[in-house]
Amino acid sequence: MVSGKQASCKVDRAKTPLLHFIARSPLGRWLNTSAYHNQHHRTYRYNYGLYTVIWDRLHGTLHPKAEAVFDRATLPPQPASQQGNIEGRIQTGR
Repeated sequence: MVSGKQASCKVDRAKTPLLHFIARSPLGRWLNTSAYHNQHHRTYRYNYGLYTVIWDRLHGTLHPKAEAVFDRATLPPQPASQQGNIEGRIQTGR
């Protein structure tokens, strides 16, 4: 028997590659996500947008590590041997 929490985790993990793909599309770069929103509540100095990050990008209030945090939340975990390579790609945008 699978509990509701376990089932929802399995569904969320199944959706994350699609979520990551949508968020990295030309339109998706301007949409707010829960990762951006959580960063706002951690610092209260960044990520003020409710539905979009248009104004945050234009006025420099998008958290400097916003995209790296989003990538960690949506990309599947990598083996330890590849983690350094992933961090390098996130920082350089490749």
